[in-house]
Amino acid sequence: MTYKIRLQGIWLTDSNGGRAATLSPQQLAASVARTNTLFAPADIVFAFDPDTDWLRISDTQLNTMSRAAPDWMDAPNRIADSFPGKLVVFFRYGEGVAPTGNGFAYPANFGQPIPPACAHEPTNVRFVAMPPNQAGVDQNPSFFAHELGHYLGLYHTHPSLGNVVANAATTPAEAVEALVRYVRSTTGTLTALDGDLILDTEPDPGVAFWTTHGMQLCAGSGSVLISGTLDGKPYVYTLTPPRRNVMSYYACPDAAFTSHQVERMREALVHQSRKQLIDGMHTRPVGLGGGPAGIGGYDLADPADRAFAFDFDHSGKLDHIALYRPGKGTCWIVRNAGIIFTPVFAEGSPGNGIGGYDLADPADRAFAFDFDHSGKPDHIALYRPGLGAFWILKNASGTFTPVHAEGSPGDGIGGYDLVDPADRAFAFDFDHSGKLDHIALYRPGLGAFWILKNAGGTF
Repeated sequence: MTYKIRLQGIWLTDSNGGRAATLSPQQLAASVARTNTLFAPADIVFAFDPDTDWLRISDTQLNTMSRAAPDWMDAPNRIADSFPGKLVVFFRYGEGVAPTGNGFAYPANFGQPIPPACAHEPTNVRFVAMPPNQAGVDQNPSFFAHELGHYLGLYHTHPSLGNVVANAATTPAEAVEALVRYVRSTTGTLTALDGDLILDTEPDPGVAFWTTHGMQLCAGSGSVLISGTLDGKPYVYTLTPPRRNVMSYYACPDAAFTSHQVERMREALVHQSRKQLIDGMHTRPVGLGGGPAGIGGYDLADPADRAFAFDFDHSGKLDHIALYRPGKGTCWIVRNAGIIFTPVFAEGSPGNGIGGYDLADPADRAFAFDFDHSGKPDHIALYRPGLGAFWILKNASGTFTPVHAEGSPGDGIGGYDLVDPADRAFAFDFDHSGKLDHIALYRPGLGAFWILKNAGGTF
């Protein structure tokens, strides 16, 4: 049986738009096609549509994705959970000044043997993280496949998450001594170098040992004999590392998975932790407090959060939900497929608002509006009571730009000054046309009530 796994790409930038992922959806599609050749023996196919299977999110914390914080996985896990039936891949910049070249993913615990060095690693990371550019994603022919392999239950062929056996060695003699001491301090045999606990992958001393010992990564002899005496005890080891294995660090161009690795990945896909990728099953995400985790990845964790129905795709139907966090610049729009909600627009918290309107004031409010009398409430009106600001944004395939913008402080709209913090507004069908193309504004407590018509942007 062939397992088909659909990918969802998340392109990250900082909240101010900086440090943006530059990989194009088309470049990712090409990388996925190459990766599929490595997974063909496993009857696993990854699918990615460059027109629909990606989303850009502006959120500095996500874009940095530092694993130093105890709750580092919570926000990306929530987003991953909002795409049931998809494997979510984040393309993030990382913590440094230059874009990271590292990727990461973690196996779930589905009953497989877990190497001792990985016993304390998280098993509930429900996404894959990759570099933000093509140079990182395609840095070697099996790099993407390597990270996907982790997600599907595979560990490195060498011991530990890193490459620690001979990292500090600078000469072949130092590398040998480090390796012998490591072996003796663990199992006493070459099983100490069995990093993944899979029978048909050879013991792997790691790239650091191999190169320090003067061996080529992918060319030349595939074996090395080391022998001698250390601390008065003799040793003899023949090392034949799995240089052409996807889960090693050798990155050879003809890398592949072994038959037992294939079995391990297919076992992972029928476990409850990964099963939703192949059969659409999904468990509703749970928030940090134990309650429902909002909707579509938006956590609704702030008491200030607001929402309204919106016609995102100009269908004439209010079938999307816009959610925003006034005072924090956050704005998301989620679509509904049956009972499953996923984001089509996401500006993180803190963020920069939407379409140039910063949503930086806790007083900000918004609603859907039919600006051009089309019968479609596909514009967003935003206003700031007490300061006179009023903007209206149009949507072009997820890019929002103003068609009306009265700054903060401003003079309101159509003669209504919006100077009272209590002011409120909503879209209204004044002339029974079936169109929400008038704006009603009112001032509770003082009896003011206005209705404005729109003539080409003049109210």
